[in-house]
Amino acid sequence: MSKMIQILLLVMCLVATITGHRDHGMQSVLKEDLELERQLNILNKPPIKSIHTMSGYIVDCVDINKQPAFDHPLLKNHKLQKKPIFERNINEIRVQNLPIKSISIFEKVRCQSSAGHLYFKRGKEDDIDKISVGWHVFPELYNDNQTHLYLFWTSGKNGCFNMLCKGFIQVDRSYIFGARVSKTSTYGGEIMEVALQISKDNVGNWWLKVLNKDIGYFPAALFSSLKGADQVEFGGYTVTPAGTDSPTMGSGHKPDGDFTHASYFRFVKHLNIVQEPDDPLPFMVEIDNDAPNCYGVTNYEGKKRHMGYSLQFGGPGGKC
Repeated sequence: MSKMIQILLLVMCLVATITGHRDHGMQSVLKEDLELERQLNILNKPPIKSIHTMSGYIVDCVDINKQPAFDHPLLKNHKLQKKPIFERNINEIRVQNLPIKSISIFEKVRCQSSAGHLYFKRGKEDDIDKISVGWHVFPELYNDNQTHLYLFWTSGKNGCFNMLCKGFIQVDRSYIFGARVSKTSTYGGEIMEVALQISKDNVGNWWLKVLNKDIGYFPAALFSSLKGADQVEFGGYTVTPAGTDSPTMGSGHKPDGDFTHASYFRFVKHLNIVQEPDDPLPFMVEIDNDAPNCYGVTNYEGKKRHMGYSLQFGGPGGKC
């Protein structure tokens, strides 16, 4: 019997995506075990060298042309692209103004997590292409209660965090998805920020940029429907098993207009028809908060000039 859970989302454009699992008997389990072993052998390639970081975890370095992504069956003939290809050719760009709607899909999980993120997605129900990047606390994934930079992506019914499955091609080693964030903000004190960007280049590959560095990309061949996003989300979410208190989100404080108190996004932009950054227009934005007793969200739009188009989110959690 499936274990019911709560999914608490606090976003500008709401979506939660989840995959389930069915038990097809011992034969199926054996096949899955063999497939898991095969994939682990691919992922666990002998590193060129291993780096012991100051945060306490180990990073294994592999040849950029032999990283696990190239073992994906859809990327067998893929040629490494080291930089995004952007050309100002308006004739090749199409713009669609699609309505933004909230979709809730229940996830079968046993863990508790809290995150701030941005994502692009296209699709419905169990056929969703999605790319998400942000920061989260996820004890079951990392075996700690620290904040980590993370990546999550789905193609149809399948998805995974960070580099745990083949697909994402990394071209810059400045930042590692899954790495612990060594320093975080303090309430009313020093603020730590990270600039994040997801964009599609002219050949259809989706690039992830962290602090103005192109870290890597998802080749277009991985996705069946993500030619362009029909939904973009900025904000936070928490996941918790049914019957338990929800964790804190962000700093644990609700928005109050002071950007040293609650978590925030600032200078939110989207790329227009000529690939230039623009503020979101009012008709593009929908605010959703499904747990107002525990969390808050405030969209300031462009009212706080020193922060650009901005919003705050977060809260203490509890019995939601």
